[in-house]
Amino acid sequence: MPTGPNPGSFFIGQFVIRHPSLKILALSFLITIGVTVSMEGLHKHVPKAYIYLPMGFALFVEVLQMRYESNRQRRAL
Repeated sequence: MPTGPNPGSFFIGQFVIRHPSLKILALSFLITIGVTVSMEGLHKHVPKAYIYLPMGFALFVEVLQMRYESNRQRRAL
């Protein structure tokens, strides 16, 4: 069990390593937030629904995909 300022980050990191598609989803979210912050810095308003709704949908689809794979592997045994 790791110790340090945030021991929970170890488990989150291991989860992301086991599911590389979540890593890509997280990186795309960070890029989207960075572009949005840049746009806000240029005084261009970006509605938050344009950011969070597609990311929430992508996360929902990914969770469904993970459950499907888990069920498929369990039935294969």
